[in-house]
Amino acid sequence: MRKAVLLAAASLTLLAFDCGGHDTSTPGPTPLGTCQVAIRGAVSEDLWCFASAVDYSALPGSTSTQWALQIAAYRGSPLSPTAALPDPAAQIAFFLPARPSLGQTYGWSATTSNVESGTASRWVGSVQGGTPQLTHEAMSLGAGYDGTGSLTAQLTAIPPASATDAELLDVHGTIDASAPAVDPAGASITLHAVF
Repeated sequence: MRKAVLLAAASLTLLAFDCGGHDTSTPGPTPLGTCQVAIRGAVSEDLWCFASAVDYSALPGSTSTQWALQIAAYRGSPLSPTAALPDPAAQIAFFLPARPSLGQTYGWSATTSNVESGTASRWVGSVQGGTPQLTHEAMSLGAGYDGTGSLTAQLTAIPPASATDAELLDVHGTIDASAPAVDPAGASITLHAVF
């Protein structure tokens, strides 16, 4: 269920964003700030992205204490009048039992995890055209997930619990993940996000 919600969120049409360049060590600005995902290994892609965070404890009527981060990364530039609309190419997301602490490491490996659930994935094809194909995916341990691949995240800024609208995008940090190929014969990729 969460994966479907995250995929749907990643497929939102974003007409005002552009890639800030190819230097992932110094991400360039987009209308939402700085966010880039570099994919290396079996494939090499530099993607533009946006990151958002939700504190479920602050939602009206919520009894949950969960906190979630999602990064949706895209191919294609919406600024070219002849280019196709951008399409989701990768996603990184995880849920924590409560608000995170800045500077602490969150994530999972094959044997340990300090997140409630999480994924890091890459697709080819087009969500908008109805032809998406998952090529690589890492999943955290527990909550119905297999514990494949790995992810390490460190946050340098998070929105206040009361954040709404554009404030939800004021989340910053770095993530490194390793995702195995869905095809058992395929090679793994790494994802490096700066946001």
